[in-house]
Amino acid sequence: MKTLTIIWKHYDKDGDTCNRCGKTGETIRQVVSKLTPELARHDIDLVYQEKKLEKDAIDQSNIVLLNGIPIEQYVPDTRVQYTPCDSCSCLTGVDTSCRAVVRNGRVHEDVSREMLIEAIRQVMKSLV
Repeated sequence: MKTLTIIWKHYDKDGDTCNRCGKTGETIRQVVSKLTPELARHDIDLVYQEKKLEKDAIDQSNIVLLNGIPIEQYVPDTRVQYTPCDSCSCLTGVDTSCRAVVRNGRVHEDVSREMLIEAIRQVMKSLV
């Protein structure tokens, strides 16, 4: 059996994360639940892990890795950009910019369901 490992990195302060990371986490859990049976039919085991980050690693927050590779590398016409994050600023106590993904000129502060599904299906193709 082959394995698809999804790792979601996000800043965590005493069990709290910022709004955009929270939305990404919710999306990941929904997509994992939806796609696990499909992946199993292709003999692919899906493993989901969260990696909680400290303040000094906040530049890595809201990264979603598929078998160690950021999802934007699987989705065409995407790039990373850092944008001000009021929610993280409240958690950290200083002005903070967080990771966002830009696709076709549109900034996505949280990882969209469509991008995540597209990236997972790209990985799935490479494993089948």
